[in-house]
Amino acid sequence: MLNISFTCTDLSSVTIGNGVTSIGNYAFNGCYNLNSVILLCKDIGAWFKNLSSIKEVVIGKEVTSIAQQAFAGCSGMQKVYSKLEDVFTINKNTFYANTYNNATLYVSVGKKAVYQDTPWWQNFSNIEEYDFTPKYKLAYMVDEIEYKVYEIAEGATITPEPAPTKEGYTFSGWSEIPETMPAYDVTVTGSFAVNQYLITYMIGDEVYQKEYVDYGATIVLPNVPEREGYSFAWIDAPEKMPAHDITINGAYTSGMWGVSNDDATTNTYTIGGYKTDKPRRGVNIIRMSDGTTRKVVVK
Repeated sequence: MLNISFTCTDLSSVTIGNGVTSIGNYAFNGCYNLNSVILLCKDIGAWFKNLSSIKEVVIGKEVTSIAQQAFAGCSGMQKVYSKLEDVFTINKNTFYANTYNNATLYVSVGKKAVYQDTPWWQNFSNIEEYDFTPKYKLAYMVDEIEYKVYEIAEGATITPEPAPTKEGYTFSGWSEIPETMPAYDVTVTGSFAVNQYLITYMIGDEVYQKEYVDYGATIVLPNVPEREGYSFAWIDAPEKMPAHDITINGAYTSGMWGVSNDDATTNTYTIGGYKTDKPRRGVNIIRMSDGTTRKVVVK
């Protein structure tokens, strides 16, 4: 049994646990800044009478009785949360008269009609159902960055988040996910790994070299043996590795000229005849301003 009283003016919130069996009447009279009260004990006495600072009170499901003037004079009351499963009658003066009109009574889902039929809970003009099931955070992290966050009720079935996708990458899969939400926050992790794709280098009809390259990496074209009187070029090779396998063709060609930045050019075409805005790596055909045409190798 615990019989206590308080005069702490700095106290703003208080929780009375279920181990408390007795507190003196008007115990909190001096706590003029108290605005939030949670009551988990069995019997509630007239502990908070005339405290106009109290804005909200939570009545736990363990409560079996509430004193006649428990919250009389608490004129600032705005919210009353009642978790009672077995709703019992209270006294008309349990709450301040205006509380019944001004405050909202929040009750368990499915209990509204019961409160509306029970004295003097029925005096509350505003009664709303409220889900008191505790909710906890389920966070999904991808590469240490928050991806999705949910608030899930304790015991609810968890439907795993679909795996994210990212071009050129493979997702690792989520770390362990519980089947139902536990009574604590859960963090699930996953990561992306860059994919490698195959480059096949062809010279004529023969495979010259194969290699796997990371998606998005700069492609470094391989060197090939020199042939007297010929120039070699890889044709239309991309600068960065795309998200798929590719083939890069190369060719030895005779009669090549180089074009410097000082040469006057008008139109540029790839070896396949496609017009481009500038010479690309590989073999290009460039029409000069004097009307002549040159084959150009850009390495």
